[in-house]
Amino acid sequence: MDSEVPVKPAMITRFRQFVGKWVLFAFALLLFVVVMKVKEFSDFHRILANLKADSRIAEVLVTESKLDEITGLFATPTKFPE
Repeated sequence: MDSEVPVKPAMITRFRQFVGKWVLFAFALLLFVVVMKVKEFSDFHRILANLKADSRIAEVLVTESKLDEITGLFATPTKFPE
């Protein structure tokens, strides 16, 4: 008495295709995340390099601060005490 249920080869093939598609999708998603993180890291370092190169230390005096009613922005005139 053999109580095993025979498995059809077509059933196994469909299962492998299904699993293969999900594995491929997961790999593509992981690759996308890694590429985006590397790009984010390189952009961050490029921005830091630009800030270090362009930043200068200066003493300034803020003379007044005005609100422009039309644009809603503050205008802050400064003076360099030298």
